[in-house]
Amino acid sequence: MHRPALLDDIRVTSFDSRGRIKGEHRFVGLFTSVAYNENPRDIPLLGAKVEHVIERSGLDPASHRGKALRHILDTFPRDALIQSSIGQLEEISIGILNIEERRKIRLFCMQSAYGDFLDCLVYLPRDGYSSRARTGIESLLAAVLGGVLVDSQLMISESTLARLSLTIQRHDRKEPIPDIGALQNRLTEVASAWIDRARFALLDTYPEERALALHHRFAAAFPVAYQDTAENGRIGRDFTLVAEIADGARDSAFRLVAHDHQGVFSVFMAGDPVPLFLANPILEHMGIRLLQETSYGVEYASQTIWIQDFQIESADGETLTSSGLPERLEDCFAQTLRRRIE
Repeated sequence: MHRPALLDDIRVTSFDSRGRIKGEHRFVGLFTSVAYNENPRDIPLLGAKVEHVIERSGLDPASHRGKALRHILDTFPRDALIQSSIGQLEEISIGILNIEERRKIRLFCMQSAYGDFLDCLVYLPRDGYSSRARTGIESLLAAVLGGVLVDSQLMISESTLARLSLTIQRHDRKEPIPDIGALQNRLTEVASAWIDRARFALLDTYPEERALALHHRFAAAFPVAYQDTAENGRIGRDFTLVAEIADGARDSAFRLVAHDHQGVFSVFMAGDPVPLFLANPILEHMGIRLLQETSYGVEYASQTIWIQDFQIESADGETLTSSGLPERLEDCFAQTLRRRIE
């Protein structure tokens, strides 16, 4: 074997006159470099697949979309082109064609014949690609698909999209593949550039005019640490509270997001963050144990608005999600911090 790569396994089953399996011929090895570098239309098996897909698409091969589809098939990852059925190839190539001019992330998965490998194609905006995005995509897919990453290849061309081709060897071939749509949404959170991700999250929360106004004012003000860790579900809330403090509508805000006996208690405040020697006793007297604190400084119009995330848990193990409790905790913390109550 002249190169370190996963071996291909081609199996030809033979049957007796009654249709029962009587044997199997196995060819294990690597395809030659010619098989990977030759135009697929010059390889009979692959050329037939490509022509079938173009014919079934109903597109004029001489049209713009017809030529774009042919380019997608000519540059399709060779191993995936060899292994995929015509139906799979048609579905994926048409899907790629439909996102060529859209700034969206798309995921396509193909399972090997024996279910032990998954070939994943991730398409994302070329100008939004980064090494951080690639690492996040690789880690997320390996974890969610229950396997280990054995190969990763990047292709960036004149297209508006970059393509990341991943091969994942699964620990349990019988484990069902997770919902691709849900997984694709998680990839968007991991891989999107902050500017795009913040805009999408705000548009999902508010009418377009308000969303774009908030995005224009504050997207560049949030620090990198916040951009890398914030989930899409909290972005709309945080932008709004930061805007209200920046505009003088309020001087502070408090929000608890709880899951059973643990949660994240967020404090929004202009000027200086709340010192731990003040925050910790207040929480303790409410039966709350402080586990960790993380601060983010949002720089806007020559002022700093602080977002502090306190990771907390109930000291006695009771739930923090009972009706009305988050609001009471927020109010009690605020009133004690302002010295209106002891």
